[in-house]
Amino acid sequence: MGLGTQEALTAIQTDRQVASRFEPLQMPRWKATEAFRSFLTGYLKGLPLRKPSDIVTRDGVALLVNRSSGVTGNITLILSRAAEMAIRKSKEAISLALLDAASRNLDGPTGETT
Repeated sequence: MGLGTQEALTAIQTDRQVASRFEPLQMPRWKATEAFRSFLTGYLKGLPLRKPSDIVTRDGVALLVNRSSGVTGNITLILSRAAEMAIRKSKEAISLALLDAASRNLDGPTGETT
């Protein structure tokens, strides 16, 4: 089993022996569905926060889906960054504002100001 981007699939398929060991399976991007809300609820329970995060709302879900492009890795990165920010600010819960700040630049720093 392996996970990767389209580029990884292309790289694997360039070698027949390697390609024969993997069966491609495309994961669809998340949308604002009940399945996504369920995933988000479960993921939030696993974060080391002392208070519940009330972001499984219409606005929170829309922000996450839009800023992450529905990609699971981006979603978990945003949530991890937001959780870290919540802990550093002694909030112990992810707010919509922290979610927004954590999702501003997925390739670099969070853009958070202290």
